[in-house]
Amino acid sequence: MNIRISGIFARGEESVCVCFELQSDGGSHTDTQRFILSAGQLARLGLAKGDCDEELFDTVAREARLYEADRRAMRALEYGACSEKALRLKLIRAGFEKDIATEVVERISREGLLDDTDAACREAERALRKLWGRRRIEAELYKKGYGADSVRAALKHLDGVGADYVVNCKRLVSKRLRSAHPDPDELKRLYAALVRYGYSSGEIREALGFVIDEFSD
Repeated sequence: MNIRISGIFARGEESVCVCFELQSDGGSHTDTQRFILSAGQLARLGLAKGDCDEELFDTVAREARLYEADRRAMRALEYGACSEKALRLKLIRAGFEKDIATEVVERISREGLLDDTDAACREAERALRKLWGRRRIEAELYKKGYGADSVRAALKHLDGVGADYVVNCKRLVSKRLRSAHPDPDELKRLYAALVRYGYSSGEIREALGFVIDEFSD
C-alpha cells in the first residue's frame, strides 16, 4: 500500500482538511480519505504534502476522531452543565470509542472547561428552583453522574445560599391543598407527592401545619 498526502486545505479559521491518497501495491486501485483536524493539530503533527507511512495515516485518523469528539463535547456543554461521567457517556452513545471519549473529557477538565463541583452546584440550584427537596436533589445529582465530593459540595452550597426546604415544601402544599380540612385520601396523596419531591416526614408535617393554620386564619 502506497500512501501519500495529496492535499491540505483550510476550512475556516480553526480547522483544515487533510486528504490522503491510498494506492494498492499493484497500482490497480486508488482510494481517497479526508480527515478534518484543528489548525493546532496540523501544526503539532507537522503535516505536509507527499508520501507518508501507514503509522502517520493512522495517527491522523485518530486525531481527526479526537477533534470531532471534542467539538461534539463542547456543543453539549453549551446546552448546560454536565458531569464528566455524563459527558463521557454522551460521547460514547454518539458513537465515539471509549478511549476517545475519555481522552477528550480529561482534556476539557484539565483546561478548566469542565468543573464537576461547579456544575453540580448549578444543577442543584436549578433543582431548588423547581421546589425539590434535599433528598431528590441529592439523588438527581448522583443520577447525572456527579461524584460524592461534588454532591456534598453542591448540597453545602445550597445551605450557604439560604435554601429552606420547609419553605419550599410549604409552597408546594399551598399549591395542592384545597382546604384546611383535607379528607384522608387527599392528605395521603399529597404526602406521597411531597415524599417524591424529596421532602422528609418532618418537613412535610411542618409545612402542612403552616398551610393549614393559614387556611384557618
